[in-house]
Amino acid sequence: MPVSASPRGADRAPESPEEGSAIIEFLALTLLLILPVLWLITAAAAVQSAAYAATGAADQAAKVYAAAGDPVQAESSVATTLADFGIGREAAEVTRACAGPCDEPGTVVTYTVHVGVSMPAVPEFLGFQPQLLTVSSSAAHVRKEPE
Repeated sequence: MPVSASPRGADRAPESPEEGSAIIEFLALTLLLILPVLWLITAAAAVQSAAYAATGAADQAAKVYAAAGDPVQAESSVATTLADFGIGREAAEVTRACAGPCDEPGTVVTYTVHVGVSMPAVPEFLGFQPQLLTVSSSAAHVRKEPE
């Protein structure tokens, strides 16, 4: 029985020039597929957070104005609610509408809050921050009599 002269043995096939490329292809495709999915998850979380913040801010502003009749306190409640969700006051636009004179008891006061959602992982460039979308919410309460 002849003995093989090859140090690797006679039963192995010669190496292919493409050996190891499957790992590189797997890593490249994984990055190309995982990164957009992670970005979409982050964007969805930012939109959800802005939606909760807008809803809470509008509701709190309407409640505070209906109870106290002070627009400064209502604006302060908007800023506090937005800060609870990690959103700056400058990212929101607040409007107040009344069905009649705002100072009279029994008037329906409506606050609307529009929150701009910035695109995740996209930095500000030359003072411009790209917006993904704007989330809006409204809340209405009846103005109470002063105590």
